[in-house]
Amino acid sequence: MELESFFIYILFAVTSAAMVGFGVMRLGLRMEILGRVLREVAECIGAFVVFFAINTILGIIAVLMFRGYVGFLSLYVVTDLMLVLLSAVQGFVFQLWWRRSRVSPPE
Repeated sequence: MELESFFIYILFAVTSAAMVGFGVMRLGLRMEILGRVLREVAECIGAFVVFFAINTILGIIAVLMFRGYVGFLSLYVVTDLMLVLLSAVQGFVFQLWWRRSRVSPPE
């Protein structure tokens, strides 16, 4: 494979290693917490995937219903990058809200 295929992954690995080194050496972050944080990020990504799937399916259904009752609407409206970004926000907010609701007593 060519370097172009791996460039993004190499960039990600270098900046991640730099982040870990800077966090531990300069900011005093503890390495033992990193595993827990990565699990929490994986949970947030899972919630994002669920919201993205739901939003995509509901979007397709809405477009098809719109076509049946009003007129033509392209399915391409469901492929907008904003759907991905907003689904990510939904997933992360929901996961953090759920986690905080389980841990923190109501005020």
